[in-house]
Amino acid sequence: MRNAARLLLLLLLAVLSLLAGAASAGGTYFGPAPADLRAALEQANAQGKSGVALLFELQDCSSCVELKRTALPAPRVRRAYGPNFSTFVLGLDSFEGIKDFQGRITTAPEFAQASRVVGTPTIVIYDLQGIPVARLAGMPQGSAEVAALARYAKEGAYENEPFARYLSRVSQRR
Repeated sequence: MRNAARLLLLLLLAVLSLLAGAASAGGTYFGPAPADLRAALEQANAQGKSGVALLFELQDCSSCVELKRTALPAPRVRRAYGPNFSTFVLGLDSFEGIKDFQGRITTAPEFAQASRVVGTPTIVIYDLQGIPVARLAGMPQGSAEVAALARYAKEGAYENEPFARYLSRVSQRR
């Protein structure tokens, strides 16, 4: 019995150590957005990332919950976003002041409107100048679509083709 308790304690410590290592290596993965998006953009630049990815959500949005439960934790999505973008969730239920990428004080709903977000969930990827370069509105078909959005932005494919065409092209290769 005593050995079983020790083994369980060691297993628990190992799991906690792995979780702590993952968190420190990749930072917060789609955690709450900071109140200063401009500072988040500057930090992404300092870390050598390509920009910031924001998931716009509403508290009672069932598709938002499903997206965070199924697609975002997928390894392919973590690999596509983690090293390339600072990732945050911006709750549109909050009317607290935030600083946008230009340093102006606004609210999350006003910022979403300025970013042409018309529904949730929506993922918008911003380049290092705070310009939206890629977006995925509504519930995606799966984790492959969410990961493809990150690759689309990272590769700069938005300069040559819309995301739907890119997605179709890269899906045909598989």
